[in-house]
Amino acid sequence: MTSKNQGRNSSNGSDISQIVSGIDTRGVTFLKTFHNRFLWEIKNWSQWDNGGNIDSPAFNVFVGNFGCTWKMQAIKKWNSQGNTATISVKYICGNNIQPQIKIAGIKCGQVEFSKEKLINTSDKYYDFELKPQEIEMIHSITTDTIQILLDINIKRPQQTVVAPIVVPTQSSIANDLARILASKDFSDVTLIANGGAEFRAHKLILCSRSEVFAAMFRNNFKENKTNRIEIDDIDAEVLEEMLNFIYTDKEIPKEMANALYYAANKYQLLDLQIMCENILTNTMDVTTVLDILLFAEQNANERLKTNALDYIMKNVKDIMATTEWKELQKTNPIICHNILFRTVYENL
Repeated sequence: MTSKNQGRNSSNGSDISQIVSGIDTRGVTFLKTFHNRFLWEIKNWSQWDNGGNIDSPAFNVFVGNFGCTWKMQAIKKWNSQGNTATISVKYICGNNIQPQIKIAGIKCGQVEFSKEKLINTSDKYYDFELKPQEIEMIHSITTDTIQILLDINIKRPQQTVVAPIVVPTQSSIANDLARILASKDFSDVTLIANGGAEFRAHKLILCSRSEVFAAMFRNNFKENKTNRIEIDDIDAEVLEEMLNFIYTDKEIPKEMANALYYAANKYQLLDLQIMCENILTNTMDVTTVLDILLFAEQNANERLKTNALDYIMKNVKDIMATTEWKELQKTNPIICHNILFRTVYENL
């Protein structure tokens, strides 16, 4: 004899399967967080009047398919003895979007002050107090510029209606382009890597992916006349992977992220840069994070630098025990000083 609960469960299962198998469309609602970053530089810091407020340049914050224009406003409060100071910050926004803004850091020259604080409303100022030793350090730096880095996160419900999932066929444009690259059919340009290895390619595809290649072929450059591009600062295996990505957008070997970042930066391949940056972030450990930090400094990549510093702060004891740390103390003591200063400050 079937129990009442068993009957109810089997009935529900049957109803659900019938509903799912018979759908024509489906509605999906999900929450999404939109991330924006803004770096505000205040030059000629020493000339800023005490008590005077200044506005940042207007900047766009993007939420989904639309953007809104915001500004930041700051007030400098310096007491007469010069031993305490406050930077007060608020945001100005003309719409009803409620963001979560975090001051990720304040920097003067090569010295960083970790001033993380959340700003959740636009109707008041948020004070960031500098300690006497920080003020003294600012005065000793010749660079008369203060930098304020903002992390802006906005959570918004997104809604869409989509058709039932259609399973794609095995054939795809990425696979087709990979075959064209491998076969060299209809190729009209040769790329020559460091060492002399040659790779045949197609101008149309290179130009559609890279503004650097487009400018090269659009103008009366030597490469446009000879249909040969000599690239003596990129090795053959790196150039081959760069071409594979240009044609297919497929994943790159993790061990080539540094070299491919350089190639992507040279030819303005933003998607490849982001992929390399994500690999470096996701694979960093106590033995590699210092090299990644130096790499981020050399390439002026603030996001990668922030990720590396965050990892260092969480694992500072283990990192300071490595040979990489001891070597960095000899070759780049300023970076070691900044790391130690930030560690001490965050543990005050």
